[in-house]
Amino acid sequence: MSNVQLINNLPFMLLSGYSNDNIWLTVHKKSVKKGVLLKNKMDGYTSIPLAHNKICDSRRANKGVSKDCICRYCYSYIQASIHPSIRSKMEHNTVQFSNLGYTPKLIYTINNRLRYISFGDVSSHIQVVNILKHAQVNGHLKKAVWTKMYGYWKGKQLNGNIENLNLIWSCSKLNCTKFIIPKGFNKSFYVYTDKENLTDAKIQAQKEGHKVIECNKQCSICNHCYDDSTPAIVMELLKIGNGKVKIPLN
Repeated sequence: MSNVQLINNLPFMLLSGYSNDNIWLTVHKKSVKKGVLLKNKMDGYTSIPLAHNKICDSRRANKGVSKDCICRYCYSYIQASIHPSIRSKMEHNTVQFSNLGYTPKLIYTINNRLRYISFGDVSSHIQVVNILKHAQVNGHLKKAVWTKMYGYWKGKQLNGNIENLNLIWSCSKLNCTKFIIPKGFNKSFYVYTDKENLTDAKIQAQKEGHKVIECNKQCSICNHCYDDSTPAIVMELLKIGNGKVKIPLN
């Protein structure tokens, strides 16, 4: 694998690059802007991005999409537009995971954790099967999948157990108070526009018997989504620019 150094006789991914099975791995790092070190939620984590699917594209292009749809604030769309090279890597991984003959290989990461679908989402059943194959081969890693496309994952299983894998369903609606964890998933991820909405939702979810985790936007401090497989509702505040959220009218 490219960009690999041996540490204690084990290979670790230090920089973004292609794995031996030709999957692009992004290693997230803090960046510096005007001499200031910027906070990065996933600093030190390795992830696998995918291309945006047709639903992603339609929600971004259609002005009639509900103002409560989180896709209107899609971070990956913004970053992929600013940095076109990111989009090409997203599309590359989608092609690789769409290959019926794909054979996953063993990889290692800096902190022994891996996020699937950091950008984009799945667009076919075969992509799901190949991601699960990759996760099965890499049972030593603590892994998490974030996806809105429950239909593609429904009923998908492989022979044998997949170690250290959490499936997390992402709710598309902002400030949602209808709490579900789809069958076969470990957790669900909900986003709120302000602290008041989040607090009210947290109280309601707990009353319904859900375990609630509030995301602190620093994975290395928490690691709940990677290390804890118990069912939970994970809640996060939406942040845009300076933290002030403006909901568009259309």
